[in-house]
Amino acid sequence: MERTESSVTLGATVFPQHGYPFHLHTTVRYELVEGGLRVSHTATNLSDAAAPYALGAHPFFKIGDTPIAELTLTMTAATRFESNERNIPTNEVAVSGTGFDLSGGRLVGELDLDTAFGGIEVVDGVAARLTASDGREIRVTMDDKFDFVQLFTPRNFPTLTGIGQVVAIEPMTAAPNAFNTGRGLLWLEPGIEFSASWGVEFSA
Repeated sequence: MERTESSVTLGATVFPQHGYPFHLHTTVRYELVEGGLRVSHTATNLSDAAAPYALGAHPFFKIGDTPIAELTLTMTAATRFESNERNIPTNEVAVSGTGFDLSGGRLVGELDLDTAFGGIEVVDGVAARLTASDGREIRVTMDDKFDFVQLFTPRNFPTLTGIGQVVAIEPMTAAPNAFNTGRGLLWLEPGIEFSASWGVEFSA
């Protein structure tokens, strides 16, 4: 672990194992920046063969004491992934004109999602917004290594105050089930380092 006044960097090694016979060294750096947080990831392939690799983050959000259901979630995506009863993706379909179109903003209380989206429109680095009625806003940023986002807004999630709704906006470099479909999967060559970053901006 490395630490500065405004950041901490954590490292972990993925050792060859059954089902994933590859050797990777990974790091994640959390850095406080003006107006928010930047998260930077690296992965270096220490194997002697190309390794399949994908990255996802799972941040949950709230804005002060505003009820989650009263926050507005805005994100523009081209597609979403349909899943079966085992949550295995089965199809990728367009979202335009459907109830999954969040480009105009939707109250989180109207949503009950555990859904991956593709074709994310990123404007000035911003992929999604979570806004309170008083104007406070969280913006999730991501670089061009991230092409997908998982939205998670269940109404029956255990919280500190009991069962309730939560909201997670999860940047991903690959589609769900990418190790089987190849959608967005990266093949990391021996000795090569992959890096990607995403972040959170907040304005009151």
